[in-house]
Amino acid sequence: SPARLLVGDFNATPYWPWYRRMASQFTDAAVTVAAKSGTSPKPTWGPWPGAPKLLRIDHGFLRGLEVQEFEVFEIEGSDHSALVMDISLPV
Repeated sequence: SPARLLVGDFNATPYWPWYRRMASQFTDAAVTVAAKSGTSPKPTWGPWPGAPKLLRIDHGFLRGLEVQEFEVFEIEGSDHSALVMDISLPV
């Protein structure tokens, strides 16, 4: 199948059925990078702009691509964070 990259606010935590269905067909880039460094993926959403981030509901899913880096950045004035990934085609 062709390479795919799906990124966005999916309003689904890893506990929700929709997320589990996606994770069964795609690689979760945040989980992959966190596992390499022995950490947990960072939360991406808080209940209001400037609030602490509580849940991970924004995701980057890959198929047929490799992820080297995945970072979560605060966006001033937003309740969501920005996702930045370094990806490549497999060799």
